[in-house]
Amino acid sequence: MVTLQKITWYNFKKVISLKVTPEQEDFIADNLYSLAQSYVALSNGEKPYPFAAFDDDECIGFVLMAFEEKGTTDEDGRVSEENEFYICRFMIDKDRQGKGYGRELLKLCIEWIIVNTGVRPLVIRLSYNENNEVARKLYTCCGFVETGEKTDNGEVVAKLYIR
Repeated sequence: MVTLQKITWYNFKKVISLKVTPEQEDFIADNLYSLAQSYVALSNGEKPYPFAAFDDDECIGFVLMAFEEKGTTDEDGRVSEENEFYICRFMIDKDRQGKGYGRELLKLCIEWIIVNTGVRPLVIRLSYNENNEVARKLYTCCGFVETGEKTDNGEVVAKLYIR
């Protein structure tokens, strides 16, 4: 069973040692970079939520989420038009891919967001490289809908609406 665990000294090295396949390296930032971004966001009053994903005692992935209240400006200068949780990073280690962990982890993230926000209506937003068909299929099967928008770096934006 997959669980989310806060980043601790115990799992820090495990999280930064996770890797994607060589073909996926252009699709996602390194986990150490993502943890550094979390620190900068936190020190600027933002609300990042980095988590290690574990299956029992095995670290299998990493997720970084952030809450953006309606009217706040993100790091790209985009102003939130609604209360949003942004799944900034989502990765499964290359040795654990293809085993259903991605779908299980994404559903767990959605459940965590719903339980821990108490904000309604709420939008869960994410983005991905348009050439990443595995990500597109995963997000679509979990209810995310492409909006037609693109991020500043050209990624496809998809949203899931929680009422």
